[in-house]
Amino acid sequence: MREQAVTQVAVKSLITSPAAGDGLAVGPHTITGAAWSGGQDIAFVQVSVDGGKTWQLARLLPPQAAYAWRFWEFPWLVTQTGTYTLMARPTRVGPRSPSPTISTSTGSR
Repeated sequence: MREQAVTQVAVKSLITSPAAGDGLAVGPHTITGAAWSGGQDIAFVQVSVDGGKTWQLARLLPPQAAYAWRFWEFPWLVTQTGTYTLMARPTRVGPRSPSPTISTSTGSR
């Protein structure tokens, strides 16, 4: 078995609300989540409400700290009923930002 030090952790994100399958009424809602990069701060998080066709910036919430999850929120106006695929992709600060992991939440809204 070869031992190696972990020198880089993949950027991760998750959507905490709404949960997959939640039914939401037409009107204003807030998509919330968290992102982590393993030591470097999160530069920004992008959110898609159309399965990745378009992306918009979420608002990063304080506090900002190394080695900690960075919470974020995104205001979303649901204009019609239907099924939406919500996605989040974070990017960390630094010159070597690997491809971000994308968190997905799908449900009828």
